[in-house]
Amino acid sequence: MSLKVLASHATALAGALLLAAGAVHAQKKYDPGVTDAEILIGQTNPYSGPLSSYSTQGRVQAAFYNMINEQGGVNGRKVKLISLDDGYQPPKTVEQTRKLVEDDQVVAVVGSMGTPTNTAIVKYMNAKKVPHILLASGASKWGNPKDNPWTMGWYPTYFTEGVIYGKYILKNIKDAKIGILMQNDDYGKDFVNGFKQGLGVYTFAINQSNPDTDDASLRYEGNWNDDNYAGLGVFTWRSGHHYEGPFLAGHEEGAGVFTYQTGRRYEGEHTAGKENGYGVLWGPDGQVLQAGVWSMGTLITPLSR
Repeated sequence: MSLKVLASHATALAGALLLAAGAVHAQKKYDPGVTDAEILIGQTNPYSGPLSSYSTQGRVQAAFYNMINEQGGVNGRKVKLISLDDGYQPPKTVEQTRKLVEDDQVVAVVGSMGTPTNTAIVKYMNAKKVPHILLASGASKWGNPKDNPWTMGWYPTYFTEGVIYGKYILKNIKDAKIGILMQNDDYGKDFVNGFKQGLGVYTFAINQSNPDTDDASLRYEGNWNDDNYAGLGVFTWRSGHHYEGPFLAGHEEGAGVFTYQTGRRYEGEHTAGKENGYGVLWGPDGQVLQAGVWSMGTLITPLSR
């Protein structure tokens, strides 16, 4: 992240404080953290840990506020920033944020860095009705004034970035072979979902690995639309199950072939991932086991022989 972008962030923060200070001044009724002489705000940043390089943005913001203060402050008030280290560890973010709100009595938490870290405090901040604003995170979840009216992001969303990357690859790289190493949280999922939308309904293959599920490895080749499997495709599970046919909203839908790990094979209609409609279940030896009309995985009208 460039110093120009960081300075822009600091400018946005100062502008927000200018508006807040003006409103407070007009009302002559001050919230905690605001006096006639000072505006006290807080934030957390990873000054230690694996993302400590991002602590630059906290230092740039502090320097910018110092410059504002040297020029007379905001409506005559000096801005005091308390920036605490959370090491990019959500439990530490909760601890440090509670200190800022309950002990230091900041008027707002401004510019805290990180998606998982801000996720850990968003409910707390909104329950306390303390402004939780201009977050150093591009998660799309921050644009939710209905559920979290005291929270507001600042970065362009990671989803939007993902869309841009996907569209760029489609336009400029022929027969691209793409690999994604994602952070398994809202941060990573926003990027990947945006990327898939950027690719649109073009045919492509996805290999996924999710350590949080038993079915930890799978492969999909086919069409993608509306952030899910849609259209003709081939799906292989780690367990050995295999499906070829149409998908709708991520589930088998229509006439397709589902092969079980045991070697059994169902050929016929599917609805929402279940055998539904006319179909035939074959054994591993090629013999017909069941045939007829199915209803959501159960044979209800056997075919007479």
